Amino acid sequence: MTPVRLLLRPACTILIFVLFFGTVGAVPRTHAQHLTHHSSTSASDITSTGVIDPERMSTTPTGWQWWRDRSEAQINAIRNQDQRIIDLERSPTQSNRYDVVFVDNKGTYKRSEGWWYGYTRNQVVDKVAEKNGRIIDLEPYIVNGQHRFAFLLIRNEGDAAKWWWWNYDLTPEQVAADIDKHKIRLIDLDAYVVNGNTRYSYVGVKNEGVDAKAWWLYFNVSPQYLNDRINEHKARLVDLEFHNNGNVTGVMVQNNGTAWWWAFGLTQERMEEIVATTASRIIDLESYVVNGKRYFAFVSIDNANTETRRLRDLLYKAYDNPQFGPNVIRGFLVKEVNGQTYADMAGGLRFQPLSSLKLLPYLHAIMEVEKAQVSLNDASVSWTEATVDNPSTDIDERKYASCLSPGTVNTQQNAATLTDALPTMMWESHNRTLDAVLDKYGPGNITTRAQQLGMTQTEMHFGCPQQNGPSQPWAANRSTLYDFAKLFEGVDSLQFIKSEITRQVFYSNMINLDYDGAAYTSPITGKTVGSLNNGFLRDLVKQEAGPGKQAIVEEFLQHVVIRGKGGSGGPSSNEFGYSDVLHVTLPFKENGKIVPKSFVVAWFVYKLQTPNNCPESKAADGGTCQAIWQAERDALATFRTAIHTIPIREALKTWTTSTPPIIQPPITRPPPGEVNRVFLPMLVR
Repeated sequence: MTPVRLLLRPACTILIFVLFFGTVGAVPRTHAQHLTHHSSTSASDITSTGVIDPERMSTTPTGWQWWRDRSEAQINAIRNQDQRIIDLERSPTQSNRYDVVFVDNKGTYKRSEGWWYGYTRNQVVDKVAEKNGRIIDLEPYIVNGQHRFAFLLIRNEGDAAKWWWWNYDLTPEQVAADIDKHKIRLIDLDAYVVNGNTRYSYVGVKNEGVDAKAWWLYFNVSPQYLNDRINEHKARLVDLEFHNNGNVTGVMVQNNGTAWWWAFGLTQERMEEIVATTASRIIDLESYVVNGKRYFAFVSIDNANTETRRLRDLLYKAYDNPQFGPNVIRGFLVKEVNGQTYADMAGGLRFQPLSSLKLLPYLHAIMEVEKAQVSLNDASVSWTEATVDNPSTDIDERKYASCLSPGTVNTQQNAATLTDALPTMMWESHNRTLDAVLDKYGPGNITTRAQQLGMTQTEMHFGCPQQNGPSQPWAANRSTLYDFAKLFEGVDSLQFIKSEITRQVFYSNMINLDYDGAAYTSPITGKTVGSLNNGFLRDLVKQEAGPGKQAIVEEFLQHVVIRGKGGSGGPSSNEFGYSDVLHVTLPFKENGKIVPKSFVVAWFVYKLQTPNNCPESKAADGGTCQAIWQAERDALATFRTAIHTIPIREALKTWTTSTPPIIQPPITRPPPGEVNRVFLPMLVR
């Protein structure tokens, strides 16, 4: 079962007439009970000045969520949090349980709504009349040979008022006849089995006024056929049904340039990855069981704001070469510390953060030291290290070999205070030091503390194999970009630590990029990292400053400080990636004085696969491999600068040109590539 995914962004002219194409499946035509119902709202109340239903049409960003196998009580508890159901599907594995999609019931999406299940046809009609309602989702099913319905209603009044119809137990030909008779466009279609035959229900609205769209309906066709018709018509799906024979039924409308996605044959994890890493929201959800295994199909629509769309386009250009595999996931977050979120794609998706997660044991160690009221010099970690280097490897085993057992040949014990160990772990991304910190404090304790502090999606495991455990326990490490944001926010607000001095210690012992350039030489390894500076932002600051503020560019940069941790690598050549988690301090001005404000700027690219015969070690071979790798690295470098745009823009808005420029002597800086690489230490964790 091969997933299909589409991203369509054509700029189309919206047609105001109906086009109907039906591909009828091999379904015996038998008598069906025609039950048609339209709104009881009077004709004078229904005008062409209403608004199109937002559930499957609006791209105004909104909060949303989905749940599987929810009970009535659970669904209503969520609704009571000002959430509105926009899609309801019966669970294929549990009776009277539902898969449900919600949106925030506010703004564009605000509607008076309700839902019911277990109703007969007459009860549905009565409820519609009672509520002056309009069905937007209808789910017929059979219980002991009797028809029952689950359905969603909104009040059919005000801007939401429309002429509408619903029907059930129809063949494809009968659906087509209703469409022609009533001149409607379907907004919901369901397929189900009655006495061994596939039957269909629908909900439709008059295809006129704001609802007028060119649209198409295909019954019981192959996914490839549906895909071809989508491309032919420059359309997008609004409803998808999956059949037991592997075919699909789809309702599509002419697309107006909206970004959207669809897929089928997915695990829940993969579906959530695709939806999160496209910054979209689900408008139609289906789940079904094949050979005892549950799969999901979905249609989603763009839910991103302008900046998220811009950054999404840039990040999707990085590692988009098919040779890096079909399952790459990407995400980013731009957020003021304890403030507004400016851009978010997959900010809440759990992913493998690689060495960026070193921030967590680093914070834990500093909190433990503060709790004990001692200094970093008073606490130490120890490890087993090699006494002999193997010249055939590209590392010095004496400095970098980890996970060695005490007492083995050519090893010795060594130790260091946290004064040396923590900055070595953070600046150099030194894994042996990380393992020593994990041995001292325990990843279970670190995970427990993280979750108690609100980082509920984060977990950390040992770096080295444990008895009767996996060979790479760290491969199960997980976090989210929002959890990382909470880490910085808790430190900055002194919620996680108690004193300003501890906060200064926290930020001074990790990688720093400032104006003059910062460096660190480890007394453990003797290696120097740096000098590193913020010069890679100069062109962006100039661009955002514009012609009228060029004089303040250098002064502005003098107050920009970037701190954080990056990661790269992975558990195998077929699962690797990169990440940065940065705390960016920028100079804002209030009453002519600089007031620093900080932002979380974080991103990841993961689940990459190594191109055939082109490992990263050959990325600069001057030939085929470099041609593959360099374009992707360049695209990522472009994104890594562009992600800072909005915070810098907001800061520059507070500056004027009244301050004369400060002339600085020339500063020797590493080339941009050095700055780019520092947050991607090429270590396996």
